[in-house]
Parts: sequence; C-alpha cells; structure tokens
Amino acid sequence: MTSIAITAIAATLFFGMIGCTAEPGHDFQPPDTGIYEPSVADALEKAWEEFTTKLSASDSVGLGRAWGELWMIYQAHQIQQPAATCYEYAIDQDPKNFHWHYLLAIVGQDTGDFDVAEKHFFIATAIRPDYLAAKIRLAQVYSVQRDDTNAVSWFKRALDQESDLALALAGLASIELRNSEYDS
Repeated sequence: MTSIAITAIAATLFFGMIGCTAEPGHDFQPPDTGIYEPSVADALEKAWEEFTTKLSASDSVGLGRAWGELWMIYQAHQIQQPAATCYEYAIDQDPKNFHWHYLLAIVGQDTGDFDVAEKHFFIATAIRPDYLAAKIRLAQVYSVQRDDTNAVSWFKRALDQESDLALALAGLASIELRNSEYDS
C-alpha cells in the first residue's frame, strides 16, 4: 500500500472522528488540508471558507444548503464519513431537499451501509419520482442484498419511465442469471 493511500485512509478515519461531530452552528475547526495535493487543499479550504460564511443563514433551507454543499466537496474527495454526517445535518435543516437524501444514499451505497442507502434512495424517489438514477440505485441496493422482489420492482419502474434503459435491463438480466444459476 502506498504512503498516499495510507495517508488517505488515516485522513478519512480522522475526519470521521472530528469532521462534523458538533451540532450545526457550533464552532468547527476546518480539517487539516496539509495532507492533500495543493490544488485539492485549496479547493477544500475554499469550500470551508464559503461554508463558514453561509453558517450565518437565518433560515433552515440556507443552513441545509451550506452543510450539503460543503460536504459534496468532501465526498468528491472520498472523505465519506464526515460527508454522511453532514448530509444528515443538511437533511435535518432541509428535509424536503431531494439532493441531500440522494447524496447521503450514495455515501451509504458506496460504504456498504445499505440501510441508509435504501432509506434515502426511497425518500429521494418519493420527493422526485421522475428521477431515474435514484430508481436504478435503489434497485441496485436491493439487488446487492439479494432482495430480488424489490430489485425487480424498481428496475421495472425505471423501465416504465424509459423502456430501453440499459442499466435497468442489465440489472434485470443479472438477477435472472443469478437465479438461473441457483436453479441448475
């Protein structure tokens, strides 16, 4: 394992412990960006500065947006746990915002927390029933968990919206193949 990979893992664990442990509105210290390449460190520092100016937002929607936007940057750099925690804060402040549920679900899917992924993809599909990616990802979460009934149902919902959607067709084919292997 390279020293960069070890540093990234250590940073992820460290940020997971300190990155977002206080309640919104409390004093926060920006994470140490010294472990990143200069361009990444600059982006993280800029995002932190923008976040701290938005913290004074008086309405919960603005505060939710501030949390969500900051942690999209961290998620993009694979700093998952603080991203998940802060998406939860964003949802607390702005529970009807599709993006925060969808992005938290992606973190859950990426980290193997399928309960979080399922819950928040489902909420995202309730808020935006026309959003195909949320339907596909929810179906994929069910498929990974071998919940074929729900996986097939969600893949078919996506196909009802777009009849030649390759991801949905591939998902159904994968389930069929898996089940036919068990029948043999």
